[in-house]
Amino acid sequence: MAKSNPAASLWHRVQGATRVLMGQAKPMTTADLVKEIAESRRTASGVYVGEANALCIPAVYGCVRIISQALAKCPFMVYRLEERKGHLARIPVRDHPASLLLNVEPNRYRMAPFTLKQMMVAHILLRGNSYTFVRRSGNKLVELIPLHPDRMALDDVFEPGPSGELGVIYHYSWARGGSQYFRNEEILHLRGVCLDGVMGVSLLDSAREAMGLAIQQERFAAKLFANGASPSGVVKYQGHFDDEAFERFRKRWRDLYSGADNAHKVVILEDGMDWTPMAWNAEETQFYDGRKFQRSEIAMYFGVPPHMLGDVDKATSWGSGIEQQAIGFVQHTIDPWGEVVGQQMTVSLLTEAERSNHMIACDLRGLIRGDLQSRATAYKILREIEAMNPNEIRAELGMNPREDEGGDDYGVPVKRVDQKPQTQGEAKNAPTALISRRPEALPRP
Repeated sequence: MAKSNPAASLWHRVQGATRVLMGQAKPMTTADLVKEIAESRRTASGVYVGEANALCIPAVYGCVRIISQALAKCPFMVYRLEERKGHLARIPVRDHPASLLLNVEPNRYRMAPFTLKQMMVAHILLRGNSYTFVRRSGNKLVELIPLHPDRMALDDVFEPGPSGELGVIYHYSWARGGSQYFRNEEILHLRGVCLDGVMGVSLLDSAREAMGLAIQQERFAAKLFANGASPSGVVKYQGHFDDEAFERFRKRWRDLYSGADNAHKVVILEDGMDWTPMAWNAEETQFYDGRKFQRSEIAMYFGVPPHMLGDVDKATSWGSGIEQQAIGFVQHTIDPWGEVVGQQMTVSLLTEAERSNHMIACDLRGLIRGDLQSRATAYKILREIEAMNPNEIRAELGMNPREDEGGDDYGVPVKRVDQKPQTQGEAKNAPTALISRRPEALPRP
């Protein structure tokens, strides 16, 4: 049994009072209170960083979209581990309930598996944690239902069991009111960078200063264009304006020349007024350079190459070309995330008996394919060394298997070698045979 949590009880008691103090009629739910606290991540730049305004930063949205979509398109498959000829072979188990939930239909709500995986990865990237309810019928997996991390609280820990293990109690507040407790085995809890073994570190907290500065720069740039891009000059007047005349002039000037839509219009002055243009200064240049720096800094937090966010102005340590940078992105960013998700799925979705000879892994082959000519060369070499047969190559290319029996043969087509001499024309038209280089497959004399 779970121990009572005095802090959680106090939490629920303050909900109604907080809602009344805010002038709202209906009782405040735990999710509402959590959201308002989450939005209070105040930064030194003077803005609050939460999910809503963090995703308004182009670099943050781009990084979350790129990483989450890259992992969502990769199949997460259950593999059976078998020893074959002294080597460990991974055999895909496509009809396993976990494979079907992760790649065909996760739940009764007609959610696409791409949507589920993208949501889970996006939650990890922003909040450091992703929660999914694992519904079972006995030991059989039935469905996976995503839960919003802002409505989840880890209330308590189970007492140590016979083997000394500890389990977390998950307390979830539903959007329409009410809450529910889940045991450890009922939740697929994916963690990002983790420092205590329980909760992942929220990027909204650790990178809030960088995000806050980017938000302020975005707002400042918007204000510049709203007010005429910058003070491009000064109007000089030798006389004296009274308050009414000054307000009339200022309103007329704003209506005629302020804003990006009125840029580059011819200025018409009267009453001896003079226009003095202002040159582009170093502070403005530093402002635009600062925006580019913030984009690179946010990309560093997420582990995304700058060129994927449109920054191609400077050299990068990701590689010398776009293809090499893409390969580096898969190796250093997507592959580690795939390992984190796959290993936790193995622990949470498979039974104890299955985990002894089964695993869940992310198939990244779709992300590391080169251009068609490079792939054709690689497949040709793999075919010649008998590492792949024609049907395996066709499967990699998204094609159906061959209808004849030769599609599963690892032998390489070569010319027949006869004992009698052949003319040049006879050798050219000689029939071919499928001969394997393997000693056990060679014909006996």
